[in-house]
Amino acid sequence: MSTATANTMLPEGLVKTIVNKGDNLYAAGSIERGDIVTVKYTCYSVSDDSTTKSHNVLLARSNKQKTIVGDRSMVPGWDQAILSMKMGERSVIRVTDPNLGYGMDGMASQSYTKIAFDALGLPMPDESSADNIQLELDIQILKVQPAAAAAELFDMNFDAMALADDTPKTAQDIAEAYETRMALKEPDKEGLEGWIETVKNYYFFGFFEGETGEEAPWYLKPSITFPIAFSVVGFAFWVSVLSGAISEKGQQSIDELDTIVQASIYLLSTNSFPM
Repeated sequence: MSTATANTMLPEGLVKTIVNKGDNLYAAGSIERGDIVTVKYTCYSVSDDSTTKSHNVLLARSNKQKTIVGDRSMVPGWDQAILSMKMGERSVIRVTDPNLGYGMDGMASQSYTKIAFDALGLPMPDESSADNIQLELDIQILKVQPAAAAAELFDMNFDAMALADDTPKTAQDIAEAYETRMALKEPDKEGLEGWIETVKNYYFFGFFEGETGEEAPWYLKPSITFPIAFSVVGFAFWVSVLSGAISEKGQQSIDELDTIVQASIYLLSTNSFPM
């Protein structure tokens, strides 16, 4: 474990030791609940300093772990520790209160710790020292994405993203953003419900929808406007055919001059004069 340079007390049950303040620690914004943070961390199970028996068991580690602050996917002490940190900071946090670690179930103190060890496939260092087992988190903040920017990203609001400070710029960031969006996307509907949803997404069904999502007036609803439009076009075509405005392509057209010429030819052919 690294030697710390400064100690900071968090809520009772957590002891924080700042190893590296990072760049512009005081200028960096605070991490809030809902922010997406990328961290490098290791988690150890350590013994209470007051006991003569000591152990140091590696429980988990990651060089690049992405997590949402406050989503309770980790032990409570994890979220409290992250909330006390800033971009670039590296700190070691000792979890001395079992309720901020794996928890307690009342009479059997630290029994949840044993359950956690069993789930990880690790043997307890000493069954008799269960009460003295604590967690130690070595965390470094690699990246912070504010919750507001993340929400805009998931909604794919490109206008807002263009003004955001944490817009994904590299191919890797864009790929990660897309994977996150796909993971949060609702599964596609199937059967009749899926077909209806697909039809609703056709462009012409949403032609008269406003950006506010308000319902269009009844006379602009596609279920009314499209049948009326097709009926008007069909009626106009029928009238055009009856009135002769539309004729069959290639049909010979005969006018008065054609009639005179044909009559003259007929008379000449029926009346022959001797030479």
